[in-house]
Amino acid sequence: MNPLIIDIVTKQPVLVSALDGDPNSANSFGYIPGGVLRGAIISRYLQRQGSERQLDPREQPAQHLFFSNQVRFLHAYPVDPVDETRMLPTIQKLKPPTKQVSSSDEEKAKEPKYEWLGSQHIFDTVRHLNIHTTRNRAKGRSLRGSGAVYRYVAIAPNQRFRAIILGDEASLHCFQQLLLENSQLWLGKARSAGYGAVLIERVELFGRENHATDWQEWPYEPASQLPTSETVTMTLLSDAIIRDQYGQYARIGVEPTAPEFAPAALAASFGLHQGRLNLAKSKLRYTVLGGFNRTWGLPLPQTSALAAGSVLVWEQARADWSALIEHGIGERRNEGFGRISFADNLQNHVIKLTATDSLREPKPALLLQPAIKQPTTLFAAEAAKLLQQMGDRLLRQRLDQALIDMIGTYQIKQQLNSRNSLFGRVELWCRELLAEIQALAINQTTEGSVEVLLDALHAKVNQTAQIARQHLRATSLSNNQSLETLLKTKQAELLTLWQIPPLQFGDQLLQLTPQLAVEYHARLIIAIVTMARKQPLLKKRG
Repeated sequence: MNPLIIDIVTKQPVLVSALDGDPNSANSFGYIPGGVLRGAIISRYLQRQGSERQLDPREQPAQHLFFSNQVRFLHAYPVDPVDETRMLPTIQKLKPPTKQVSSSDEEKAKEPKYEWLGSQHIFDTVRHLNIHTTRNRAKGRSLRGSGAVYRYVAIAPNQRFRAIILGDEASLHCFQQLLLENSQLWLGKARSAGYGAVLIERVELFGRENHATDWQEWPYEPASQLPTSETVTMTLLSDAIIRDQYGQYARIGVEPTAPEFAPAALAASFGLHQGRLNLAKSKLRYTVLGGFNRTWGLPLPQTSALAAGSVLVWEQARADWSALIEHGIGERRNEGFGRISFADNLQNHVIKLTATDSLREPKPALLLQPAIKQPTTLFAAEAAKLLQQMGDRLLRQRLDQALIDMIGTYQIKQQLNSRNSLFGRVELWCRELLAEIQALAINQTTEGSVEVLLDALHAKVNQTAQIARQHLRATSLSNNQSLETLLKTKQAELLTLWQIPPLQFGDQLLQLTPQLAVEYHARLIIAIVTMARKQPLLKKRG
């Protein structure tokens, strides 16, 4: 059994809705179904192929990768924050029934509450509740008579799930390469409304070269997986879709005397060679499964199924146990349904956890802050480029405000018969410096080039005629600094003068660069000399 381990962290609420509630509401599963992950990988597979047509299930290798039970996409269940293992749905505790199972009891148990079973505690997936209203596209708001209210209960952000893909090594390598192309996926529905963004945190091919033991779906005490007697306890680790010999969905325990529940036929529907189901000792729950096919643009047919956590006790049972554990039972096994376990210690583990009241309470702090071991890149290359542009514009917005404030501080308050030609020459130097700074930004050269440009500006000031330099020294600013000193400011002083707080934008830290500091310093000097050239004209007009 070769597994590909995929850790998923939700960045936005994820809405993978179960069949529950009224038409204006959607309640999400507490996990990410394997069929949803399979659909996301199919979408990425088609993008790589560059094909605009839909996937044909009759063609290879698509048929083997996505439509055969030889490759199985297991549900993404929450990760236990204590020991970093994949949790499982809480198992039903076996106890003698007090009454015959009726149809009304089955209806009440259609949607079992999925509580997760870990090494030391059980809890529920944290949900995110949002209220939405239907908006008119032209008005951009809801109107009287057309403002339906929608209630979405989705998987909350910042939760960690682990999906498993079982299959041959070549198929798993293909999926690994597809997932490593981009760390971000979109799952579920309502993606345009702020739902569905997840981060692929880990994609690891489980192998004997990096693990001491074989992978087991039930991670605790895996030594007792296979049955050793003819009385077998079968535990469902995911929902199972079972049909009888007439093609009808099995309703075990509802009408136990019906002919379709003959012992041999019932055992065969669960993959057993022979066996008799002991309903009195078993603990069964039911659910209704659905889904949505994006190719059809229609919902999938609703089917009755045995819910995850159900426990079936078989007597006089014989089967290929290892094959049942590896391949599962029932239909839609390639979407993660029909996973089973024969581990004897499952019941003991459930009883131990539920017997301690302190361990029954949820651990919200553990769920809301999943342990992410290594820093990850949140954005693809194209998105990172756009993010950088947005961050640069925010930095420039702050620098523009600082420039406006400095113009008032650095106004020329005294000048010694300085001519407009001198101010024009200073403005020309600064505009040439701006052009060279822009060329540096295009060529993306190093910071040392900025020092070279500043040295060239300082050389121009020093090479100016002595009389002109005297005028520059005599031109004092509002802060008692001369215009010559302002022109000959060094790079380290510019970084201090134009210092602004760093900006955390996405996963990038944006801060002042030498190019920006020199650029805005040149713009400051241009503004100062331009105002000085206009002052005599304003006096004449006054």
